Amino acid sequence: MESLANTSNTQYQFNNIQELLTVQLEKVRQQSPESFSKPIYTLPAISDNIEYQLEQYLEQEQKDHNGERIILIPYSLSDSHWTGILIDFQSDDQILRAEYINPINGFDVIPDRLQKQFAKVYPFAVLRSRNLLKHHDQRFSATLTVKNLLEALKYEQYPNSNPKSHQSHNSTRDENKTMTYSTENTSLKWVEEDTTIVTSTIHGPNEGETGSGKSTTIQFLAGATMKKIQVKVGPEKYLDHITAVGCFKNPELNNVTSSPLQKSETRCIAPVTTQLRDVLGTHESGEMIFCDAPGFGDTTGPEVDIANSIGVIEAIKGTKSVKLLALSSYKSLGDRGQGIQKLAHILIAMVHGIEDKLDAIFYAFTKYPEETDINALLVNIKTAKVDEDVTFKSDTAFVTVLNDMIDKTEDDAFKIEPTREIPKKLIKKLKKVHGIKNPEEVFRFSMNEETRASLADHVQRDKFSIICAMKHKDNDLVWYYLNDLKILKDLIKENFIRDA
Repeated sequence: MESLANTSNTQYQFNNIQELLTVQLEKVRQQSPESFSKPIYTLPAISDNIEYQLEQYLEQEQKDHNGERIILIPYSLSDSHWTGILIDFQSDDQILRAEYINPINGFDVIPDRLQKQFAKVYPFAVLRSRNLLKHHDQRFSATLTVKNLLEALKYEQYPNSNPKSHQSHNSTRDENKTMTYSTENTSLKWVEEDTTIVTSTIHGPNEGETGSGKSTTIQFLAGATMKKIQVKVGPEKYLDHITAVGCFKNPELNNVTSSPLQKSETRCIAPVTTQLRDVLGTHESGEMIFCDAPGFGDTTGPEVDIANSIGVIEAIKGTKSVKLLALSSYKSLGDRGQGIQKLAHILIAMVHGIEDKLDAIFYAFTKYPEETDINALLVNIKTAKVDEDVTFKSDTAFVTVLNDMIDKTEDDAFKIEPTREIPKKLIKKLKKVHGIKNPEEVFRFSMNEETRASLADHVQRDKFSIICAMKHKDNDLVWYYLNDLKILKDLIKENFIRDA
């Protein structure tokens, strides 16, 4: 990155950031006109303090323009710093990609108000967070936002392929809410020839299996420099957060983001390839591909949980071999070990016949105090839960996984300390793990009870809507709801959907 010290004041030479963006865009366009095949429009700067302003501007843009185009939007976040939004349209006005780019470290979460306004105008699209140039000083946000938006223009989200084949979005509505499911074409065919994909099975905060430090662990394993920083989350309120700092040697890490908040940042499979010789020494050959996958039980809601589960399982099925790095976070352990129980049941639900696949699982523990005896903690959970409760005793798969965790932590429970260790030790251990060689036969779709209940309720509403539409002889409405059920059935293949 060029010196920000020389450029940070540039933003004040213009009346507003839109003018700065327009001028810089024209300069880039003149330098390489062949790179700009679509019309590009810059919208006026938008403040999230002005209610519905983004929604109104997007609606007006739809009236003013159509067809292939890209729009760039400077967006002020609570008057604290600038961020950018890029929306890339196809000729049929469908969105090819929509990206939110925040240039300040620790501010990677897309604000809810922004998400809701975007979804109201574009209900069939997904706004994704993207990391480009970042800095800790908010004074540089205008300059960095302009640079990032111009850099994002050069980026083809889906190289060498038709983007429509990568993402499909289907929405179903009723008078109260909209449920959107998004599935990624994540067969990962471009890594089918590699031996192993290591995927993190996430266990996180009490409200869901998201947030255990999975993305941070991927950054650590891929060789990023890790540092503990304080992130401002409110007036005079800060959270400690371990994150990657500096420039990444591996460009694939740009797709991996972490957050100090109890909220999932990951929305699609993000594979990061690590050459073993770079970590273990020149005598080693081959590579490991770490997949930063969306968390199961996503905190955003059941529709995202469904999309995450489908995307992860379909991606895994396209590989030749899979090892599971199962993370447990101390913050979500619970007073009676509920977190360990949730982690075990995620593995059981995802892996068919898990009793025979335990060799493919490596357990690691994040955010645990140094003095914690993890093996003793697991033994205590078994004594308090399994030995005293007949319902747990009858859950043979859970007992099997818990016993496996106890056995594998008896001599050494692996605690991940990203700021104090190097990844060599953990990668050596993962290298010795036996991968699952037939993932397409082993991995299966799963969802938690909250998601299942929400989906069942949605299916029932569709069913009653069909009955009502038939009574009124509204064939178009009948077809709409039948098609909605068919989409769900094809995606999820659950009996209660088929029966409906």
